Order: sequence, then structure tokens, then C-alpha cells
Amino acid sequence: MPILALTFHSPRYDHLALRRLMAQVDDAVKQVPSVAETGMIRFRLIMLTALAVVAGATVILTDPIFQGLAIALMAGSLVSMFTAPVLVPLLYFMAKKHNHTQP
Repeated sequence: MPILALTFHSPRYDHLALRRLMAQVDDAVKQVPSVAETGMIRFRLIMLTALAVVAGATVILTDPIFQGLAIALMAGSLVSMFTAPVLVPLLYFMAKKHNHTQP
């Protein structure tokens, strides 16, 4: 609270507004570990699924007709394994921030 009081020291912010702002910051800080933990759980599931697809597609690699399909399956699953855990939460928070109305 004292840091916020020094930072936002102006006639615009009274004591009640600073306390309300401090409560919002405190709630946001409390959500960070749960978001990180959820992200790790999601990444583990996505990684296991992608590795299962890669392992299954290695059988198809020996077939000359379906070799391109196997390469596309493996590449797509590996790329999605790294982009999905980053892009989905990012897009969610961007949409949530865009829909948030300021008082």
C-alpha cells in the first residue's frame, strides 16, 4: 500500500481509491501461480498427445504413398505443441482485457 500511495499521490486518487486499487493488484498477483500451474498441466497433456501422434506417424513413414501425410502430421503436432500453450491463454487475456470496461 505505501508504494501505491507514493506512486499515485495526486488529488485524483483518494485513500479509498488506493485501497481498491491495492485489492485489485493483490487479486491479480494471487492468480499468477494458478495460471502458471494450469499452463504446465495443459502443456504436459498437449506434449503427450503430440508425442503419441509422432510415434504413430513413424509407422506411416515407411510407406511411399502416405509419407507426406506422416510428415505433415508430425510437423503439425510438434508446432501446435509449442504454440497452443502460449497462444490460447494470450488470446483469452486479450479478449478479456478488450471486453473489460473502465469505471
